Amino acid sequence: MKITAILSIVILMSFSALAQQQPSFLQYTYNTISINPAYAGYHNNLAFNFSGAGQHLDMEGGQRTTSFSVHGPIPDKKIAVGGVFINDKIGVTSTNSVFGTYAYNFISRQRNSYTSWKDNPHVLSVGLQAGATFYNEDLTSLRAPNDPKFDQNVNEVVPTFGAGIYYSRNTVYIGFSVPRLLGNSFGDNITTKRHYYLNAGKQFKVGENSRLNLSSLAKFVNGSPIQYDVHGAYNWYGKFSLGAGYSSLSTLNFSTGIRVGGAFTMTYFFGLPIHDNSDISSGKHEFMLSYVLKKNKS
Repeated sequence: MKITAILSIVILMSFSALAQQQPSFLQYTYNTISINPAYAGYHNNLAFNFSGAGQHLDMEGGQRTTSFSVHGPIPDKKIAVGGVFINDKIGVTSTNSVFGTYAYNFISRQRNSYTSWKDNPHVLSVGLQAGATFYNEDLTSLRAPNDPKFDQNVNEVVPTFGAGIYYSRNTVYIGFSVPRLLGNSFGDNITTKRHYYLNAGKQFKVGENSRLNLSSLAKFVNGSPIQYDVHGAYNWYGKFSLGAGYSSLSTLNFSTGIRVGGAFTMTYFFGLPIHDNSDISSGKHEFMLSYVLKKNKS
C-alpha cells in the first residue's frame, strides 16, 4: 500500500488530534496572531507574515503547511483588525482556514515594538476572531472499493470562533487564547475539540546590545496530555538571532533569524525528532518572512 494511503488511514483514525496541531515556534513567537486574536496591531504598524513548513518531506503524502497573515491598528482608535489564512495538507487530507480578527486595546503605550527591540511595549488587549475551516479528504484516490468508508470523498465547512487576551510590558509578555471555542463532530471520522493556549516569555539583558529571549507555549485539550514548548534565543541588536529549545512532542528545536533593511525579517526553524520513531522522519523545516511597515515615531 502506498505511504499516502497509510498516512491517510492513520489520519482518519485520529483526525481530532491533527485538526489543529501544536503551533510551531515561529507561529507563536513571531506570528502570534495565528493563535491569539488579541495580538492584532501589536506592532503599531501594518504587519505581514508568510510562512511555509514541511515534515516528512521525503515521504509521499508528507505534511506541508503554508500560512499568511496581515494585521494592524486603526489610526486614532483603540482597535486593530487582521486576517489569517492557513493551508495544511497531509496524505489525502487538506484543510483551509480563513478568519478575521478584532482586538481592543485597554492599554496602549510605547507600542512600536518593531523598532524598540530591547523592550516590549506596554499593551493590554482582548481579541475576537471568526471564520471557517474547509475540510477535504480525497478518499476515493486510495482505491479501496471494498470499504464503504472510502467510497466517497469528505467535504465539510466548519465555522470557527475564538477569543484571547494579551499583555506585555518591559521584559515580559503573556497571552491566553481559545482559537476554537466551538467543538464540532461531523461524519464518521472528523472531530474537532476546544484548544486552550497559554504563551509567555521574558527577556534578559546579557550585554549592551544583546538580549536572551525565553519563550514558552502550553496547549491544553480535554482528554489529552498537556503539550508544551520552551525556547531560548540570543538576539544581537535586534538584527540577528540564534536559538534552541525543546518540545514535549520529543523534538529539539533550532532557529536562526536575520533582519534585512530594517523592515524585513527572515527566520528559519528546524525541528529534530528524538523519539523512538525518529529514524523515519527527517525533521520539520519552516521558513518565515515578516514585514512591518515603517512610519515616523509619533
